[in-house]
Parts: sequence; C-alpha cells; structure tokens
Amino acid sequence: MNNDLDPASNNPNSTTDVPGQSQGLGIDVSLIKSLNVYDSNISASYGNFEGGVVEAITKNPDKNFSAKASYQTTASSMTKYHIGTLSQTDFDNSFDRSAQPVFFKQIIRASASGPITKNFGLIASFSTTLSTIPLKQYNAKIYGESTDKDQHRNIANYFLKATYNPIENLYLESSIIYAPSDSEYFIFNGINSGFNIQTGGIQASLKEKYIFSFASWSNHLSFSNLSNNRKSEANYYKSWFYSEEKNWSPKVGENSTEGANGNIKENQMALNLKSDLNFDEIRIFHTTHNFNTGVQIGYTNAYYERAQDHLVGSSQRLITTADTKCVENDFCSNSPVKRLNPRTNTFIETPGGQFFGMVTLYEKGKINLDNLNYGAYIEDDMQIWRFHFRPGLRLDGDTYMHKITLAPRIALRYEVFNNQYANTSIIAGYNRYYGRNLFAYRLYDGRNALKKQYTRTAANIDWRDGTLVVNKSNTKFRELKVPYNDEFVAGISQKFWQFESNFKYVRRNGRDQITKVHSSTAKLPIDPEYDALCSSKTCLPRYAIWTNNGKSNSDIFTFNLSTTKPLEILHTYHSIILGADFSMIQRDFNSYAESLNKSQYQDPYILYDGKKILYSQRPASNFAKPWTGRITTISQFSIAPFNFTWTNFFNYSSGYQDIVQVAYATPIGRNQKQSESGLDEYEKVSFRDSFNWDTHIGAEVKMGGKNKLFVNLDIYNLLDNINIVQTNVYQLGRQFWIEFGYKY
Repeated sequence: MNNDLDPASNNPNSTTDVPGQSQGLGIDVSLIKSLNVYDSNISASYGNFEGGVVEAITKNPDKNFSAKASYQTTASSMTKYHIGTLSQTDFDNSFDRSAQPVFFKQIIRASASGPITKNFGLIASFSTTLSTIPLKQYNAKIYGESTDKDQHRNIANYFLKATYNPIENLYLESSIIYAPSDSEYFIFNGINSGFNIQTGGIQASLKEKYIFSFASWSNHLSFSNLSNNRKSEANYYKSWFYSEEKNWSPKVGENSTEGANGNIKENQMALNLKSDLNFDEIRIFHTTHNFNTGVQIGYTNAYYERAQDHLVGSSQRLITTADTKCVENDFCSNSPVKRLNPRTNTFIETPGGQFFGMVTLYEKGKINLDNLNYGAYIEDDMQIWRFHFRPGLRLDGDTYMHKITLAPRIALRYEVFNNQYANTSIIAGYNRYYGRNLFAYRLYDGRNALKKQYTRTAANIDWRDGTLVVNKSNTKFRELKVPYNDEFVAGISQKFWQFESNFKYVRRNGRDQITKVHSSTAKLPIDPEYDALCSSKTCLPRYAIWTNNGKSNSDIFTFNLSTTKPLEILHTYHSIILGADFSMIQRDFNSYAESLNKSQYQDPYILYDGKKILYSQRPASNFAKPWTGRITTISQFSIAPFNFTWTNFFNYSSGYQDIVQVAYATPIGRNQKQSESGLDEYEKVSFRDSFNWDTHIGAEVKMGGKNKLFVNLDIYNLLDNINIVQTNVYQLGRQFWIEFGYKY
C-alpha cells in the first residue's frame, strides 16, 4: 500500500507535518514467499508508478503443521560509532534522536501455519520491534527531575491469511495485516514537551481465481486505512530566555522550551477492485499468442485535521524596565532574564522579564478530499519463430486531476540460439510509465489559512489584543498533468552451464515532473485569495503553485551475473550473485519533497556558497552515485549435527557530490551548527567512495522429530568502515545482531 498523504515528510518536530514513509504498511520479511522487482519493460498490468514495481507475495499456509518463534536483539554495547565532528562528551550526553549513544532494540516473532481441513489452510503471524533510547532532557539540579528521559519505539505486525479450494479450479485467498507503530519523542530543554508519532494501519484483501478451459480469471478486492498521527502533551509551544522562573535549561543562557507542536491527524482510506483475465496460449498461423486484459477501479478518501487550537510564541523580547509588568502570564514573564555578556563572558540579569512579540494561532480545522480512480489494460505476449513480442496499452484516470493517460508498453526479445548448453537473447523495449499525483498537493492548499498571527510591541498589551494578521493559503492548488517517464531499453542475456548473466542499458526521460514555484519567481499576477507570505501593504503578496515544469534524463547501465542453482564443491553448496551499475542522472528541479520536507513553505532566503538566494532557487541536487557494485555469496554446509548457512553482502558505491545544509538559523540539536549569518546555510559537498561488508551466519540443529533450534548472527559493516553519507551526523560502525529461535 502506497502512502500518498506526504511520503517525504520525516521531521517529527514540524509544527504542521507528521512524518510518514513511502510504504504505508510494513510487513515482516519472514512472511514473504517471493519478492519480484521489475525495473524495466514492465507489463501493462502495472500502473501508477514511474521508477519501478516491487511486488511482495506472501507465503501460503504449509501443507503440514509448522510453527516458529524467535527473539532477536542488538544494543549500543554491540555497536561501534564514528562520531565525526561531534565531541565525545556531547555524543554521550545526547538529547537528540539523531545521536543515540545508548539504545536497546529487540524483535520478537511467532508464527504458525498449516491445514485446517483438506481444502482450507491458515497462517498466523505476530512480530514486534521494541526500542528503548535513553537520552538527556533538562537540568535535574535546577528543575528537580531526572536528567535522563527514555524514548521508545514500537512497531507491531499482525498477519492472518487463509486459503480455500472449495471446488476444482476455484481458489480463494483472504488476508489481513494490522501494522501499527508508536514512537515517543520530546523536545530538548522542554517541560510538557512529550509527543507520540503513531503511524500505520490496516489492510485487508480477498482474492479469487477461477481456471476456465480457455483462460484464468482473477479478482482482487482490497481495503486499507492508513494514518499518520501526532499526539502531543500540550497544545502550545514556547521557547523562553533563561530566568529564575524559566530555569529548566541544562545551561544558563540556553533557552528553556515549554510545550509541543499539537495534535494532528492525517488519514488515507482506500477501497480497490482489480480484475484480470489471462487467456491460454492460442495459435494463429505461425504465431502463438497469450492475451491478457484487466480493469480496476478504486476510491480514496484523504484528510488532514488539527483537532484542537495550537498556540506558538515567537519573537522573544526583553522587558527593559522593572516598572513594566505583564498583563498576562501565558506568553509573558516578569522574572528577570539572565543573559551572557560576550565581552566579560559572564551572565548579567536584565531589569525586567520577557514576552513574546508574536503569538501564532493554528486553528482547529479539517481539509478533506475524495478521489475515484480507474484503469484498464490489454497486452499480447506473442511469439513468431525466435521473436517474442509483447505489445500493451494501459489507460488510467481519476477525479483528482481529471486527467486520462494512455501508456504504450512494448517489449521485444530475440533468441539468438537456444540449446541444452546455452541460451542467448537480445532484449529491447519502449515503455511509458505514468506516475500519480500525491494528495499532499491538495492537502497543503488551505492549510496555511488555518493560521492567525497576533503581534504586540509591549508586555502590557495582551497578546489577544495585538495586531491580527489572518493568513490565507500560501500554496495555490491547481490541476496538474500526470508526471511520466519514457523508457528505452536495450540489452543482452546469456545462460550457460549453471550461470546466467545480462547486460542492460535503460534510458529514461522524465517529463511533466512536479515542481513548486513561487509567484514572484514565476512573475505571476497577484491573487488576493492567496497571501500568506506578505502582510505589509507596501509589498506584493506571494504564493506558491505546483507546476509540471520539471524534467529529468537518466542513463543507467546494469550488469548482473548469478548462478541458476547452487554449485557443489566438496559436499558444500554455493550461490553467487554479482551486479554492477553505472548511472548518469540529471534533472533541472528539486522535488516537492526537498522543499516541503524541511517546512520551507514560505521560501525563505538562504546562504548558498556564500550567496544570499531564495530556497527555491538553489541548484538541483543530482546526488546519484555513478558507480555501484555488489556481490552476494550464499554457502551451505553441514558439520553434524549442525547445518550452517553463511551469507555475505559486499557493496561498493563511488563518490558523489550533493548540496547539504551545513549551518542552521535555529539549531535543534548540538550536532547542528549555529549559522553566523542568521540564515540556513548550504554548500556543495563531496562524499568519498564507500565500501561495506555485511555477513550472516546461521546454524540449525535437530532436537528430535520435527523440532529444531536455530541461532543467527548478523554483523553489519564487518570491517568497521567510515562511510560518510551526511555531514554533522555520527555514523554507525560495526554492529552485531543475535537471534535465537525454535522451529517445528
């Protein structure tokens, strides 16, 4: 199930967003029967994607009863760190989720599978991942509470699947997955600052397949409900200067925060029906044909809701005279502020207290949308002598953007020769893949209209009596074209002895890609309905719009070599998978995610390579790693009474350049550098080559009958290499995972 709410959002501290993930629901990998990855020449039966398709097929119930239970764990004591630019003291006393000096993680799994009757089978599974992360919150000596505060993560997965074969040629399958997750966070230096991010949901499906004498007919009905929620301890947020009253910061001079970012709920509910008809092979003259066709229809409801009003204090100001007193105590304090004198490096007390010059009210409200989508396809997998030709056509449409798309799919394969010793084939193809427009585009429109700002110039003015600015939406929604990629494929595949290999070139031209542009940049006319970026009468209102102006070009060369069956050497069995890629990717835009993900809705000024520019005007980030290589080896052998499996994963990535943020106007954690310019600062940074070796060793022993015990040891980054992928962030070194379990 895809997450179309806002899959790029990943900042739990955002005032307006809730972090999610591109895959709406996770599934325990032990339940997967096969994982099919389609990266080119993809059948017309798949739609609403641009990059590729990953199809996970879950296991069916076993023919005989089986059961399995296991416990897996790792911890900070089993992990090495490379802390980079952080000091060891700052890392050991971390308050930030991005630096976890101490943690404990465990995974518990249990499953049972087998027949209930001759024609009815059932598989049930449960797994949970639990993490405990001790961090620091605030000064215990001053505030009187413990400095330590644990954060917890809990991801659960409940799975139930039934198969039923009531009569010959009729197969029924039903399944349900419930996969909730709950993550605890807090804001450093803050009281009443705890909040929970709750994501996940439920997915249920019913499949039917009937085999006629001339074709097989499959139907798939599915329902899903996905939520991204934040539940906060408080519906306000304030960041106070340090004072005797606001004294819970761990260090005099650092701000003491209070409250969190409020309660938000995002929800996506979908109901889909898909029907496929796959005809048996028929012969027409000297050709054979396999016709496939299908239709699908779906309904989706998505909404963004803030359940309660939320208040945020900003623009902190000092009360300069002791005679001026607060008229309200929610966003004002009479306690004298302690400030650092940079000349003497000592702290001095101001004569008065402090107040917030601006109070922002995020009103409760709900933004809702409905979408009806539909699709149909037809294709013919035909063969003429040694030529295999698969033409196809796919149609998609919806009521969201009111666009209908037609996507041709053409795949060609020619068998140069095929005998018992070897098989050589040449492949080619042209395909168009239409993506889908995320609901985030519509949900962002109108969200800013829920915001009101009150400003005041003195503490003896109640913030509710201050100057009111009622914001209008700053993101103007309009119907968009559906982004697409044109794909051209050429390659050769070879099978010989117990090996198969292929070399493939894929050219992809991305067009009508979604970009975000502000009206001032695009020189668009003033729209009085959209004015959130400018409240002054002397400046022109600005707003953001989505456009289809983005484009990209990708050239990808891929080589793969693997064994078709294990090689036997001295009663041991070995499989090898080798792959290498070379990619050249260029694009002239930064995706919606790169701006929205960082809450840069108002397109502020930034510093890029020392120059002051708008955030939206920074160069496109082409961060693809040109060269990647990987080798996987799987070895199986026995030393009585144990059976062993040893798997190795070797991965190499070449160096690359990326545009990264190197300093922050408002740092969140100690690993974020304070900007001297007062702006967020970005630079082009070069990252060096990286190499990683992971290994897995598994042992299994029979304990009588069908009872077995097993143990698995996983070592990630075996060589303890430093593979830098970000700046100002620590890197994991060597890490051990251990698993114990029982099988029947």
